[in-house]
Amino acid sequence: MCQKCAILSLGGYVFEHDADGQIVCVGRSMHAMEPRSVLVVIVGRVQGVGFRAYVDHVARRLGLDGFVRNRLDGTVEAAFRGPPDKVETMLEACRTGPAGSRVDDVELIAEGLGVPTGFEIRPTA
Repeated sequence: MCQKCAILSLGGYVFEHDADGQIVCVGRSMHAMEPRSVLVVIVGRVQGVGFRAYVDHVARRLGLDGFVRNRLDGTVEAAFRGPPDKVETMLEACRTGPAGSRVDDVELIAEGLGVPTGFEIRPTA
């Protein structure tokens, strides 16, 4: 972290001071480029409203790996893996949900776990 201005990174981009003291972007941090994987449970009116199809569509559009499935307790479980910014976009889409749904919570269950390649809708579990 820079002692003069406390700027290290913004949105995964790393900044430094050049010879003239100007702040310049020097590229993306390696940490920001590492894939992120998450397992979440979505709570609310999320079954019978096209939630799994919505998640499948958005995840495929973002190029994420993972799965989505209904759970017997009325929630939806989903796993995503991909660039951190794309995973965050997906989580925001889960918080919004499709028309007709009501999302009360998106619970982060785990991070850093193995996620299958591709994206699929799985049977209820």
